[in-house]
Amino acid sequence: MPDHGNETNHEGDDESPSDTSQRHTISSEIEASKTDEIREQAEALQALVNEALRGELDEIMLQSQLAELHTSPEEAQDVLDQVIQQRQSNTDQEADSFGRETDDTEWNDRLQNQADSIAWAIFQGKLDAARKLSANSGSSNLDALRSLLSLPSSSFVNSGAIPPVVLSGAPFLAKQSKPPADRHIAETLRLRCLYRTEKAADSIIDSLQQHSSLDELLSRSIWKDIVADKYVDFEVLYGLLEFGHDYEDEPKEFHDDYVLVKKENCSKKKSIRSEADWIRLYGAWENAVKLVYPHWNEELHEYRRIIIEIFRACANEPYIAITTDQMVRQLYAHAPFHLDDRQKAQVPLMSNLRTPSILKHPFDNSIPASLLVSGNEDMTLALNVEPRIEPKTPPIASPPSLTDAEKDKLVEASERVSKATEGPRRLAEKQKADESFELPRYHRGYGWANSVKPFISPAAFYSETAPPLPMLPDHLINNPKIRAALDYYANDIKVETPFNLLMLEKYLETHPNRPLVDSVLWGLHYGFWPMDEGGWNFDEDSIMDNYPADETDFEVIKHFQDKELAAGRWSNPIPTLLPSMKISPMFVNWRDPVKPRVVTDHTTSGLNDGIPKTEAKVRYDDMHDFGQTLHDIHQQFPNIPFILYKSDVSSAFLNLPAHPIWQLCQIVVVDKDMHIIHRLVFRNRASPRIWCALFSLLCWIAIHHLHISGIFVYMDDFYGWDFANDLVSFHNQLRPHRQVTLLKFWDEISCPYEDKKQLHGPELKIIGFWIDINRGTITVPASSVHNAINAINAFVSRRFASLHDWSHLAGHLNWILNVFPLARPALTEMYRKMSGKKRPKGLIPLNREVITDLTWFRDVLPQAIGVHFIDNGRWPDSVADLTIQTDTTLSLGISFVYDNQAFCYQIRPSSTKIIPDIFFLEEIGVLSAIHHAATLPSPPRHLLIYCNNLDAVQSFNAMRATEPMHNAPLLATAEIVLRTGLDFRVHHIAGKDNTRADLISRLMFDEYNHKFPNQCVRSFSPPRELLPARWRECF
Repeated sequence: MPDHGNETNHEGDDESPSDTSQRHTISSEIEASKTDEIREQAEALQALVNEALRGELDEIMLQSQLAELHTSPEEAQDVLDQVIQQRQSNTDQEADSFGRETDDTEWNDRLQNQADSIAWAIFQGKLDAARKLSANSGSSNLDALRSLLSLPSSSFVNSGAIPPVVLSGAPFLAKQSKPPADRHIAETLRLRCLYRTEKAADSIIDSLQQHSSLDELLSRSIWKDIVADKYVDFEVLYGLLEFGHDYEDEPKEFHDDYVLVKKENCSKKKSIRSEADWIRLYGAWENAVKLVYPHWNEELHEYRRIIIEIFRACANEPYIAITTDQMVRQLYAHAPFHLDDRQKAQVPLMSNLRTPSILKHPFDNSIPASLLVSGNEDMTLALNVEPRIEPKTPPIASPPSLTDAEKDKLVEASERVSKATEGPRRLAEKQKADESFELPRYHRGYGWANSVKPFISPAAFYSETAPPLPMLPDHLINNPKIRAALDYYANDIKVETPFNLLMLEKYLETHPNRPLVDSVLWGLHYGFWPMDEGGWNFDEDSIMDNYPADETDFEVIKHFQDKELAAGRWSNPIPTLLPSMKISPMFVNWRDPVKPRVVTDHTTSGLNDGIPKTEAKVRYDDMHDFGQTLHDIHQQFPNIPFILYKSDVSSAFLNLPAHPIWQLCQIVVVDKDMHIIHRLVFRNRASPRIWCALFSLLCWIAIHHLHISGIFVYMDDFYGWDFANDLVSFHNQLRPHRQVTLLKFWDEISCPYEDKKQLHGPELKIIGFWIDINRGTITVPASSVHNAINAINAFVSRRFASLHDWSHLAGHLNWILNVFPLARPALTEMYRKMSGKKRPKGLIPLNREVITDLTWFRDVLPQAIGVHFIDNGRWPDSVADLTIQTDTTLSLGISFVYDNQAFCYQIRPSSTKIIPDIFFLEEIGVLSAIHHAATLPSPPRHLLIYCNNLDAVQSFNAMRATEPMHNAPLLATAEIVLRTGLDFRVHHIAGKDNTRADLISRLMFDEYNHKFPNQCVRSFSPPRELLPARWRECF
């Protein structure tokens, strides 16, 4: 038999069935023999433990017996641990029984000495044996050392040994510890174990990073996953390769299970969108893997062929192959197998083929139910609920066919997408290109530069690359309790939408992002799933009452109930609550006293807990985006009157049908009657994203099919501009042409709206801001100013206010800072007083600084002119009308210089107990320069100031300081700018480049005159009157 076994190893595939049978028999006999040996060894060690506990073995005899059994140090230590624990337990019991104390320290020392003696004796015995083995057999010193230390042989590294005592009680575990029969996987596991230690992995990675000749240089974190044979996320790899990375980006140990990761490394991801992208990333990963696991060479080559075949078969849907590869490699990370095994790719491939089929043909009734709901052929995707689509208005006209001009626009859009997916430039390049156009932080982004191309709605643009809306989890579809509830209430659940889906589908045929489009159309047809992960507890109590309400609130809720029942968005009263059904409380929001809003609270009911916050993120068009367009049109069409328009969609989220399973969770109670809500609701976490996914597509249609330029969307409001003389009649009223085009499109797709809410004019309130398009200003409405002033007066009239009141006022005023950014210093002391406070009802006293700052805010607010979008908010240093350099010393002087002018103020000792620091004095220098420029006969429009104190530069950049002393010059600066409209920047300058101002601040006038003989130095007085009284005499 041994000869035959050797013959089999040489001949490989030519062995006969009988040979194979004999080889398996031999293998089984060997495994059984090894199992018996392990069992006998474990029983012998357990017998020694029992004899030692009975006192039949003393220390010397126990050492001798362990040495005769050739136990490893680990096995001997295991025996000693058991003896020590058992004796300690027995001693404690005896002490309790006889009421006497034992000397634990002496006993533990004695046991530890025994353990040390036994371990040393075993080590000496093994050392002698290893020497004899090396001398007699000629084995290597490495093998002798392995034998000495009881390490496994080099043929296979066992990742962990099961203690012999455990094996004695559970001998069947010995069979589980044998190495894998597959040599390829066994080799992989062997290398894994060799690389497992941190020092080994670090040295390997260091060597590979320094000496490997790979085309793509990988970061340390990627190398660490490859060496450990872990899953590598290709999107992370792509982001690191494209955006650049720190090659030493490995997370640092912090505390317990926490690590520190650089923020930029967390966000570096880039989506894989094509076969070319995947081939590049796979090549980088494959070449790195083969350096560490060389036996994978052929397997990885064959696996590449498998994925490329999927790319070829699904040429128009590359994400199928990309996602299949991702799923296969994730499966391998959990349990290793041969990647070139085609059967392993079947399940991921079929899973990916199923989803796109549903999304691609959302209205195709010929799709088999087996594709729509796995494992249940008699169920439709809507789960026995017939979707009823009721267009309010018949189709008027089909969208125009795709012309050559539109094709060119699609190509241009595709190029924009490519540029967007390239990600940001490297930080050094970005700083070099944009440094001179940098907008101060206090502007909050409300500053614009001239753009070359028309600015397009970011929401519409994002729709071209946005991910599709998630589908519901499969396990909920087949849950028997859910199915029973759906069957019971089949007549009370319905999926309806007011939109004309056939017309909408035609308009979206040319949209480049098919996954998003198809997922939105699918949701309109079958009901949207609000991204809940489906981890439901069907046994928890789902009954929840409404919040206590007074008579007025109850009447509002009753009126809302009648309205929803009449609109068919609520079911008729249902008799009982079944498992899987959940009640959400309702309350009335009185933010608008004229129009209170009834809110269905999915947060308190817990429904929002299952929806990840990351899934609910939305890209809105905001006033930054619209301001750029308004700035551009004033540059392009000067002295031409414009007009604004805003179109509002009725009922917003209530137009979105909820999936039948989700409708079971949307139960409300009014006057003891329970109703099922058929649509998505306002307080659901996922509703904004779903709504904005739909309306970003509508905005995209308005731009690319209807050719409406300058249109934007924010939730249920579409807004834009038009020429004031381009008005057309619509519904017996003259309206902007572009607005009428939009409303006619809404009629085509049956989008609901009320005619009275379609507004237009040269001044209009849009998403909370008051815009005057011809004056070029963005402010807050007069009503908001009046409310803010009243809120400040009520607040400062008190000596104490709760943290809730402090936070409410701070939030209100912080919103006003969007169009009044220079007032930021007035809130600094408020935030400082609130810092560290956590109890909402806890009282906080109002101090003098808070009252003074808020009073200043209140007094200047009515005169605030808001944000000017006509002006160039972003301007390079080269266009500054005046450039001033400042410098200050702590006790000598304050100076500023420009052109051939130089000014100095000699600091005098403080007449108060307040001692100013250099930070405050540097701010006084900048304030003095701004005040001087503002009082010139022809004040500059753009002022550039250089200061060599970084703290002062940063405080003026953010208009924020943490201490009241440092905040005072900022408030004084804000008052100057608000009065004059001066636009200033403060940049840092190195001391060696600030010679003129430095000499004067040190009062070195003779040296200054020697270096600059044609210039004279004048004295000036800082604008003390603009500072609070307590700071005026301290310098």
